[in-house]
Amino acid sequence: MTFSTILRNALSTGEMMMGDVPRSVREKVSQLIYVRVGSNMPPPVRAEDDTDRLEGLLQEFSIGGLLLFNGTYGVTGQALSRLQSLSRFPLLVAADLERGAGQQLAGATVFPHAMALSAQGLSGAADAEEIGRITAREALSEGVHCILGPVADVHSNPRNPIISTRAFGSDPALVAALVAAYVRGCREEGALVAPKHFPGHGDTDMDSHSEVPVIRGGRDRMEGVELVPFRAAIRANCDAIMTAHAVYPDIDDSGVVATASRSIIAGLLRADLGFEGAVITDSLLMAGVRGSYATTGEMAVALLLAGQDLLLDIDDVAGTIDVVVNAVEDGRVPRAVLDRAFRKSWALKERVVRRFGSDVFEKPPPAPTGSEMQLHALKALEVARKGLVVSDTSDTGTAPAAPVPRKPHFVMVRPFRTHLDPSPEPLQALVEERFGAGCFDLISAESEESERNRILTRSNDADSVYVALVAKPAAWQRFGLPEDLKRFVHDLVGDRGHEVTVAAFGAQEIFDVVPPVRQRVCTFSDVEASQRAAFERIVGLQDHQPDPTNGNL
Repeated sequence: MTFSTILRNALSTGEMMMGDVPRSVREKVSQLIYVRVGSNMPPPVRAEDDTDRLEGLLQEFSIGGLLLFNGTYGVTGQALSRLQSLSRFPLLVAADLERGAGQQLAGATVFPHAMALSAQGLSGAADAEEIGRITAREALSEGVHCILGPVADVHSNPRNPIISTRAFGSDPALVAALVAAYVRGCREEGALVAPKHFPGHGDTDMDSHSEVPVIRGGRDRMEGVELVPFRAAIRANCDAIMTAHAVYPDIDDSGVVATASRSIIAGLLRADLGFEGAVITDSLLMAGVRGSYATTGEMAVALLLAGQDLLLDIDDVAGTIDVVVNAVEDGRVPRAVLDRAFRKSWALKERVVRRFGSDVFEKPPPAPTGSEMQLHALKALEVARKGLVVSDTSDTGTAPAAPVPRKPHFVMVRPFRTHLDPSPEPLQALVEERFGAGCFDLISAESEESERNRILTRSNDADSVYVALVAKPAAWQRFGLPEDLKRFVHDLVGDRGHEVTVAAFGAQEIFDVVPPVRQRVCTFSDVEASQRAAFERIVGLQDHQPDPTNGNL
């Protein structure tokens, strides 16, 4: 009997899945395990090319779901449906989609980083809700049910290497309003939504992918800052909350990360904030949580005892299930703990079925039409345009767009590159379309000294210089500009700052390492829509509205 039949029978009796619901200890433990499909880590693997491995896994284990990376819109959904058909129980599919479904499904809509909405203030809530709706609709049509986002952290430390522009801003009240709006938008379309990283990952200068951040601040401080957006997300009926792989010694002196802290999960989140949904981990491949445990199985036992319900990104499936099953059978993990986690995780699947029907896992909702996708892309561009912050060197106000001379030189500085970054750069295509070849250069930390000197010579021969600095958070990557690229930017600007415009394709703090220039443009993001919005503003095309019928932004 397939799970679609099970669900139809359950719906017809009015009791959701009470027939063949997982009952044994091993089945319930397996339902808490989520395994990645696809990968963004080197070497990257497309989700649809990762199905053979998953098919073998599903023949042995009744895992609860998948954590999707690096898919293709219009293709990955077919692969997921195939996996669903092979699974005894429905697979709940989750993905990091903070910036839209296109963040993990190439070809779907990609929105600017969340901080771009902060420029609108509270009026940005309408856009946040619309982003949530669009993201949910595109994701659901491809078989992704749970959106791991939005980031509900408050950007309170400018040196933060992993949150930064992923957060909606630095004002807790504004972040709360935008988080709640995003949650409402996702849920209106029927997607599950899991704000992150509880109880707040904004005030650190460390990346939990590679080390264990320590975040100071007692309960009073957290009530006024970190907890404000999470309370708003709970009031907006978020389905789950993801915890942070960070230590909070002023609210839990045990020294364990929040992901493994019973006082933070059962105490602060459950008892104090009254959250009744599912508690889920961040990736359990991250160094911020793995280092304290000898095996993945022992880690899983500790996390369940702390109050976790879903264990995301488990690599050793067989070993983990065996260790947890043994821990339940020998009493180290009380049966009540397992049953609680299972009920919370299973309830997420029931919620999807109630909204879309019993066949939803194998047959996702219909995809947006081509014209609707074009409108989604235009929405991303609209958000990017609204998110621009333009100022003169004295920060006295908004500077007017200067006319571009006959011989401009655009230089993009991208310190590191991953396969997720656009290639070629959208800015390059825009520059060459308007000004011809030879007006754009891209430099990175790997660029040779001879290449840097060639770029400096070309800039000296130009009438005006436009520098785009990419400063964005990314896992396992250094944030900001390394010292040699700082020197390069200083040489590029030289003594002609009055002729130079600098665009921050990411965090505005990057301006702190740049000499005074004529104009500064901050986009808070390096996605295609943000690059286009900045280019329009720089060259005086900010009133240009692309034709939504021609397939181009």
